Amino acid sequence: MKTVIKFEKHELTIIRVRRSQTVTVFCAVCREKVLHLSVTRASAALGVSETAVFRLVESGTVHSMETASGALFVCGNSVSVLAKQVGSENL
Repeated sequence: MKTVIKFEKHELTIIRVRRSQTVTVFCAVCREKVLHLSVTRASAALGVSETAVFRLVESGTVHSMETASGALFVCGNSVSVLAKQVGSENL
C-alpha cells in the first residue's frame, strides 16, 4: 500500500491604501486599467526601501507611470506578481 500526501498552500495578500496613494490608469504592459500605487505604498507592500522600488522601476521589473506633475506610481499587478515571487522564495 502506498500513501500519498499532498500539501496545498493558498495565500491572499491585502494591501490597504488611501485614495491619495493610488490612481487607476491604463498600464501599457498589462494592457488593462490597473490600480497603481505610490512609491511609498509599493515599498511597504514589497517590504523594501523606496530606493529599491525606483531600481525595480528602472530595471523594468515592475511597471510604472508618471503623472503630469512628476509623481511616480507603480502598477499594482506587477507589485502583486513580484510579492508572490519573493514570498515563495522565502519558504
